[in-house]
Amino acid sequence: MWRVHRLGPSAGLPVDAVLRARARPERIREHYDELLRAAGSLKRGWVPASLLLTRLKNSSPQTPLAPALAE
Repeated sequence: MWRVHRLGPSAGLPVDAVLRARARPERIREHYDELLRAAGSLKRGWVPASLLLTRLKNSSPQTPLAPALAE
C-alpha cells in the first residue's frame, strides 16, 4: 500500500485525511548519496528496477537505503 507524506504540519484542509503520514527528511539526508547513486544506475540502465527492489527486499539485515528510499 502506498503512503503519501507531507513535509509540514497539517493545513486544516480536506486533503489532510489523505496526507496522514509525515515525511522524515533526515532519513533522506543521511543516505542522499546512495539514493543518487541508485537513481543514476536506474536512469542509465545499468541495473533494472526489478533487480534493485529484489536486492533491497532480500537483504539481511535490511540495508539503510531501503527506509531512505521509502521516505
